[in-house]
Amino acid sequence: KDHITRGKNAFTGDTFEDRGPGGDITAFILDQDEMRAYSMGGPFVAPYYRERVEGDQVEFTLWNYEPYYLVLWNGYSQRTVKTVNVSVDIWGFVESSIDMEPGEEFELGELMEVSGMAHGSQGIDEVRVMVRNMTDWMEAYVFQVDPSEYFWNVDVPTTGFPIGELEIWAMATDGNHTHYSVATVMMVDTRPPEVVIRDASEGPYHVEDTITISGSVDDFGTIEELYYTVDGTTSPATPIMVPSDGNWFLTIDLYDIGYGDHSITVFARDASGNTGSDTIELDIGESEPPFVRVLSPESGTLVRKGEPVTFTGEVFDNIEVSGLSLSVDGGRTMDITSSIRPDGSFSHDMGTNEAYLQDGPHTISVTALDPSGNEFCVDREIIIDGSALGIIFRTEEGRLFGPHHPIPITGELEDENGIGSFRWSLGSLGPFDAADAVSGGAFELYLGEGLELPEGEVTLTLHAEDTVGNSRELELDLFFDPAGPTIELGEVPELVLKGEDLRLTGSVFDESGLKEVEISADGLGVIRSIYGTGPLNIDEMIDTKAFPPGERTVRVRAVDSLGNEAVGEVTVSVVSLTTDSDDDGMPDWWEYMMGTDLLVDDSGLDPDGDGFTNL
Repeated sequence: KDHITRGKNAFTGDTFEDRGPGGDITAFILDQDEMRAYSMGGPFVAPYYRERVEGDQVEFTLWNYEPYYLVLWNGYSQRTVKTVNVSVDIWGFVESSIDMEPGEEFELGELMEVSGMAHGSQGIDEVRVMVRNMTDWMEAYVFQVDPSEYFWNVDVPTTGFPIGELEIWAMATDGNHTHYSVATVMMVDTRPPEVVIRDASEGPYHVEDTITISGSVDDFGTIEELYYTVDGTTSPATPIMVPSDGNWFLTIDLYDIGYGDHSITVFARDASGNTGSDTIELDIGESEPPFVRVLSPESGTLVRKGEPVTFTGEVFDNIEVSGLSLSVDGGRTMDITSSIRPDGSFSHDMGTNEAYLQDGPHTISVTALDPSGNEFCVDREIIIDGSALGIIFRTEEGRLFGPHHPIPITGELEDENGIGSFRWSLGSLGPFDAADAVSGGAFELYLGEGLELPEGEVTLTLHAEDTVGNSRELELDLFFDPAGPTIELGEVPELVLKGEDLRLTGSVFDESGLKEVEISADGLGVIRSIYGTGPLNIDEMIDTKAFPPGERTVRVRAVDSLGNEAVGEVTVSVVSLTTDSDDDGMPDWWEYMMGTDLLVDDSGLDPDGDGFTNL
């Protein structure tokens, strides 16, 4: 009041009179914007505060620290308003704010950064923050940005916070005055639980085993459910007890899962519905090996090199046969899985012409395998024989033989695995089986008897095979002589007077050599036998005293060294002075001399037509 004097208004230029002390004064507080509008002639707007002034001192409560303007009005008229620019000292002013949007979301388990501004005319001693009903007051970091303005922040751990709405309280103080501010945030949980399979029973696994799997589960929220499934299925799900310390375990009977490749997945679901999982792969097998039965070949079977040997048999497994192979002497392996038929039988021709299959014994292993790695093996020994047997002749080349004199053909047969067959052929004849001629590795044949071959050189061929079919042939040139000796006899008289000597001349010859020459006559038998090998000249005087009268044959029988025989004959008529063979009254000697027939009664004939009969 004491300052209101007569004078000109600082803004409008109006004047007003001094009404003296004791007038009613109304005070107005204007901020910068209102004062700016008022000073530019704008209307007088509603002040921040208006109150009656009593006495000389007036106390105002101001909530901002920006410059203020004090307007005093005496209540008479607008023209009497006096505006005074005053410097206001706000004593003990503190204010704080939280820099968060209402309902701002924060991830559960992560640090929640809470920040804001604090204002204080006397400075700020500290700012503390708490989450209502969840934390104690936590001191914030405070940083001064101007003489009365401060920035503050604090990181609040959120592990264990409930999902949903929370209140954040901030308290700023200068030591004497305190101001509180509140913000509402939302806690959310979008991260799945962390499931870890740490350990499982050591494999390999078999259907008859029971195994234990253990691990851990961790989540910033609450685990509502823990369970496992097999092979990615969602049902049925087998529950697992939710552990208080986060460590879980489960026991599984693999028989319930079965043979094969399987996956076990452990799932965890938290209160927000987030699901985490971990998976372990199990290769579940079985311990029972396959079964193999080899039907052929038998152990010890001889196999001709180059010829396939057929392996036949049956293979079974209680689950599945995953492989079948042949290995030779524990080394080279052949996969014959494709030879397995739907009924479990198999047949495979194994070649024996490979260089690694030398002559001699070899062990062939037939091995069956199942998917679990179980195997079963059957061994068969085969003997590879790629060598032909040996044949040796003991009979020399060029030997003579004939149908009446078999020739012995001897020699040796040799094969370590045995003789399968032995045959011979002779020229165009044969082949003939000669297995009976073999004994103890030697053979002895007799050729010639009963054979019908042309005379001359002929080739004997021996064909031998061992028990696996290796064969060898050997030839021997021989000479076949089916003819007997050559007998040439000289002429003898037609009529011999009984008692006179009959001279027999001639020769006997044979290329193979003579064995025997025999001279005989009808009624006398053998007259003489001659033995020798070379050609024979005959000049024999035969006494006819013992000859009965009549026509008689003298024979020469010759046998060569091969037994071939030849006979030569001459015929003579043996007569005596009294002999009349045909009883026609004419002696035989007379008829012989006259040329009539000794054996026919021709006494009444006239052969010369002279009118006179023979008698």
